[in-house]
Amino acid sequence: MMKHCVLGLALACGLVAGCATPSQPEAMAAVAAPAAHKSKASVVVEVSGGRATSSTYTPQIANEDFATALRKSIEQSGAFARAPTAPPAEYRLIAYIGRLDSPLMGATVRVELEIDYQLIELATNRKAWAKHIATNYTVPFDKAYAFVDRARLGNEIAARINIEQMLAEVSALKLP
Repeated sequence: MMKHCVLGLALACGLVAGCATPSQPEAMAAVAAPAAHKSKASVVVEVSGGRATSSTYTPQIANEDFATALRKSIEQSGAFARAPTAPPAEYRLIAYIGRLDSPLMGATVRVELEIDYQLIELATNRKAWAKHIATNYTVPFDKAYAFVDRARLGNEIAARINIEQMLAEVSALKLP
């Protein structure tokens, strides 16, 4: 009887916890809002500081997934004419994911994300803009049954808000 109770408890914990899945680029991409100013230049994106998600750990944001979300957001907004995956380009947008905090368990999940951005004009190697952007998002229990799904959703929305803030600032620069 005790063996069945332990087995049932282990199975219930597995169902509640689930396996962690990585944050999806499509869900992190900014909602299509036109840029205040549309540059004719192109920008290449570099991302560091992210981590790949392990199926046994809380969801993370991988560098390439965030870079994909940035490129898609930039192109949809029109902030730059193009966002190729590699040079040549007139600008380089460097994004460093400095902090991604979410709890290891809990009914309500609050995700905090901090990203340091730098926009470099490649012809002169001059910094055109730099900003530390901190965002957060709280996912209530009723948004997703499994904790890992709430954590992934929190990551994705905090990243989307962060990208939207970056795009608003960069498009206000009125770059050529």
